[in-house]
Amino acid sequence: MNIEPFIFSEFFNCGSLLKPFLESYLKYHDKIIHIVCTDDDLKYAGDIVNHKNVKIINVSNQKEFSDSWKNGHAGTALCFANALLKWSNSDHVIHFDSDVIFKSDCVSTISNELNNGYDIVGSPRAYKHNLSGVRGLDNYHDTISTYAFGINRTKIPSYDFEYFVRMCGGWANPLKHRTLDFFDPVVFSALSNGAKIKFLKTTEYGGMDNLGSKENGYASNLNFDCGSRIVHFGGVGSGCSIFYNKSNPPKSYAEWALGRWSLYAKIFLNMDTGCTFQTKYSESNDHGGKRWCNGNYDYDILTKTIEDLKS
Repeated sequence: MNIEPFIFSEFFNCGSLLKPFLESYLKYHDKIIHIVCTDDDLKYAGDIVNHKNVKIINVSNQKEFSDSWKNGHAGTALCFANALLKWSNSDHVIHFDSDVIFKSDCVSTISNELNNGYDIVGSPRAYKHNLSGVRGLDNYHDTISTYAFGINRTKIPSYDFEYFVRMCGGWANPLKHRTLDFFDPVVFSALSNGAKIKFLKTTEYGGMDNLGSKENGYASNLNFDCGSRIVHFGGVGSGCSIFYNKSNPPKSYAEWALGRWSLYAKIFLNMDTGCTFQTKYSESNDHGGKRWCNGNYDYDILTKTIEDLKS
C-alpha cells in the first residue's frame, strides 16, 4: 500500500490563478503538488512553478485535453479520471480546485483521515437538504464537494476509462439513480463498494453542512466556500477562461463565472475586469436573502471577502 498522497490541481486555460494558488499552498505545505496545465498557462506563473514541491503535468500537446476543456467541466472530468486511473501511483489522491486560497495546512487534515481508515474525505454536499430544491433525494447518502477532498482510489470499482470520465463529470451513474453534481457518481460507486466517508468541518473548510446550511461564522461562506483553513471562490477558473476568450459555455453560467472572476481578479491580481452584471442575492427564504447568487460583486461582498481571508 502506498499512502503518500498524490496531490493535484488543474489550471488549463486559467494560468492567471497559478501564482496566487501556489503562493498560498507552498506557505502552508511541504508536500509535492502536481499542476495540470499548458505552456500558455505557465506564462502567467513566474518562477514559482520551479519550486521543488511543484511538479508540472504539461498537456500542451494532448488534443483530447484541449478539445475537452472547450467545455470546462468535460476537461476537468478528464483530468480527474487521469489522476485517479493513470497518473497516481498512490492509493490516496487529494484534489484542490484552482480557485482555492489556503489559509492553513489542509493536506494533513485530509491525509490523516484517509490514514485513519476513511476512504472519502471532504466537505458535505447535502442530498436530502440540498440547496438546489431538488426533491426525492431523501434516501441518498450525502456526498462531498470536490474543491478540497481526498479519496482512497482502491475503493473505486473498475470501469472502462471513457465511462469513468463521464462518471467523474456527473453524467453517468452505474447505480442508475439521480445525482446532483460533479463526481457524485464516483462517490456513490465507492460507497456501494464499502467505502467510509468522513465530512470535514465546515467551520474549517467552508461549504454547506449536512442540513444544507451555509452559516458557519464566516459571512463570505454564504457567497462561496470559506472557513478557517481555506477559501474556495468557485467558478473563477471558468470565468478567467471566458474572459480571455478560451471557452464559450452557456450564457447563464458564463455570467455567473465572470462575476466570480471579477472579485478574484480584483483581490489577487489588482485587476478590474470591467464586469457590469447586476449583483443578485438569494430569495428571502435562502439564508435571509444574504447569499450572493449572480452578477458582479458589490462593496459589501468585497470588504467581507478581504476580512475573511485574514481570519
